Amino acid sequence: PHELWFARNHHPVPALSSEPLDRHQITISTPLNRNSHNNSITLSVKDLSESLPVRSIVSTIQCGGNRRSEMSRIERTNGTSWGVGAIANAKWTGVRLRDLLIQRFGLSEELIESLQESTDEQQRIRHVHFISHDGLEASIPIEKALSASGDVLLAFAMNDSPLPAQHGYPLRVVVPGHVGVRNVKWLKEIRLSHEEARGGWQRGMAYKGFGPSTKSIGDIAVDRIPSLQEQPVQSAITSPEEAQPLKAKAVVNPKDGSVSLSVPMQGYSYSGGGRGIVRVDVSADGGKSWHTATLTEG
Repeated sequence: PHELWFARNHHPVPALSSEPLDRHQITISTPLNRNSHNNSITLSVKDLSESLPVRSIVSTIQCGGNRRSEMSRIERTNGTSWGVGAIANAKWTGVRLRDLLIQRFGLSEELIESLQESTDEQQRIRHVHFISHDGLEASIPIEKALSASGDVLLAFAMNDSPLPAQHGYPLRVVVPGHVGVRNVKWLKEIRLSHEEARGGWQRGMAYKGFGPSTKSIGDIAVDRIPSLQEQPVQSAITSPEEAQPLKAKAVVNPKDGSVSLSVPMQGYSYSGGGRGIVRVDVSADGGKSWHTATLTEG
């Protein structure tokens, strides 16, 4: 349920909740000049839903700072001190970005690949920018946007209801498997480009792949460090909660009559980029022995 979802914004929620879908407009533009297609169009959210196939996906979104409080115990970090809860799952409904780019601009993976040989750098489309009403600007690789299995969605519904204001009403981007900041809320513009989006949320230090020993960026060319996109595998225990007294029960081995203690545990495991979880192992003795968890659907 969206009431249980974590809420993470870089700015206050824009006052858009009273605007009907037929009045909220987004602009989509490309540097390509092709006679058969316009290089810039403006559509309402209603236009999108009526002119393109409406699809639903179930996808998890995770903030890049999830579990930061645990890292701060080792050494102080900056940002919201999240526990294990800056991650959530929902059913999203909208139209695929791929369908929009193909229908309205005639783009394809083959065309994008051929454009990389262009002598005009502006024509070498490599990134898709998402610009929000709150000022945030982020981008993803064009390959993700155009992939038939990428499932990048322009979503106007969450769990079969209109998007709540704090989760992006009236339109947001859902980029399965990618760090939360690429799932831009309150979308107002999509721009195709040869370069990544500018600004601190794409090119600044907050969403870059620095090594753990990096303490200062004074001598580092930050814009040359790869920006975070797909997220790596991780797992977390959610029950019992931290510092909660454990309730163990005795388990008798029917073969030899020996008695051991059992503590039920629950948690989640997640991997970005569409990769599934193969196995989760849990240790109660510092890694001397391991127990394989039972996996269920997320």
